[in-house]
Amino acid sequence: PVILLINRFLILSLLLNIKSVQD
Repeated sequence: PVILLINRFLILSLLLNIKSVQD
């Protein structure tokens, strides 16, 4: 389903955002 793909993408974006902020 498309929702799962979007959900996974959002989670990845959040993780990348957090790493960027910490760095």
